[in-house]
Amino acid sequence: AFKGDGFMDSLILHTPGADHGLTTLDLMPAATPTMLDAVPGNAFLFAEASYNFSTLMPGIRELVTSVDEDVAKELDEMLEEASEMIGVDIERELMPVFAQGLGYYASMPQGGGMYPEFALMCNVQDPATFESTFSKFMNGLAGVINEEGEAVAATRTMDYKGTRIHMLDLMGTRRSEVIPFTPSWAVVGNRMIATAVPYTLKDLISRQASGQRAPGLNTQEDFQALMAHRPANAGSVSYLDLQAIMSLAYDTLVPMAQTAAKPNLMRGAVPFELDWAKLPPASQVRKHFRSMASFGSWNRDGIEVSIHAPIPMVLVMGIAIGAGAVFFMSSMDEMRGSARAMEMPREVDMGRLNRELAEIQGEELARYVRLFQLEKERLPTSLDELVKEHVLRSLPKDPWDRAYSLKVKEGEKRAFAIVSAGADGQVGTPDDITVEGN
Repeated sequence: AFKGDGFMDSLILHTPGADHGLTTLDLMPAATPTMLDAVPGNAFLFAEASYNFSTLMPGIRELVTSVDEDVAKELDEMLEEASEMIGVDIERELMPVFAQGLGYYASMPQGGGMYPEFALMCNVQDPATFESTFSKFMNGLAGVINEEGEAVAATRTMDYKGTRIHMLDLMGTRRSEVIPFTPSWAVVGNRMIATAVPYTLKDLISRQASGQRAPGLNTQEDFQALMAHRPANAGSVSYLDLQAIMSLAYDTLVPMAQTAAKPNLMRGAVPFELDWAKLPPASQVRKHFRSMASFGSWNRDGIEVSIHAPIPMVLVMGIAIGAGAVFFMSSMDEMRGSARAMEMPREVDMGRLNRELAEIQGEELARYVRLFQLEKERLPTSLDELVKEHVLRSLPKDPWDRAYSLKVKEGEKRAFAIVSAGADGQVGTPDDITVEGN
């Protein structure tokens, strides 16, 4: 329906008097947003829901048990295993210290800059107990990361204006791997705030501590207009500034695309005409977009999602569902075609597949040899040295369950080959699979 200056679409599952099933979880009791005091005025994304994690797991367990007791047992085993690995009982220690309310926002830095500001917020019941328990959880998580060996993790704490900022430092195990964020969190009042980088958290703490805060999202005219359409029973709200998203797309993504690809110079390679230079400027497009919001409720009366947007979202969702159906049907056709192709004699088919697999594994091993060569300025003496020098965690076997070998060409410093002996297991015979590297 039309409502205000946009469309209002509602998706409703009406289940009054329900005594079992999804709606009895009571996930989102009706509540007004309480976290807007921390959201800056230039936020282009905001969401908040009245979830209560402390009562979530018992309801989920009861629901899963009523459907399949074996799945419920697997859920309990998974929780127990995760708790043992991290050193914190997730269900009995961690989840009960949360309170009702979860939210997040994203914005560009108010002082300028290109790194988006993202913050996750949740209410806590006892700040001191939560900080102690969550610190224990993060320390356990760092230990799990280190045991996996894909990255190096360490926790540390620093004081900022009387607030403890906790950080999880992450570094790749190889020099070529960069992890461009440092998860940081702090307890501010009765709320835990987590950010992707520590300086964002510092800015947020400073804004919270200042008596003279800049105008927040709740003072913006378009946000207020959307909140006027919030249903009384809504337990969640989300907001998306389409003008800001359009500006980001036009001012950043389109120039990047124009730099990377020039389809007007690739006629024949692109099935349609696309010239970035013909797009109108952002200032002409931006004014035609308004923000959109969605509101949700989840209780014993049912599940309801209402969306207020410049365009009817049911049409967009219908197109998405239709596209998904077409993709699914085409995938089924491909699977049927593959099944027919697999009806060929097994010996011939498996022999070809094994050789292709050996070539793929050989190319991957060659890539790691080149990485070793770049770091050490020499070729490894054998493939085993890739493991000893922590370039690879383990060496794969070829499709015939035999080891690959490294062949270094004499007189050429950078030339080598990865060799599989093939089905007969003898190097130097016609069925060898050799991947050249240089």
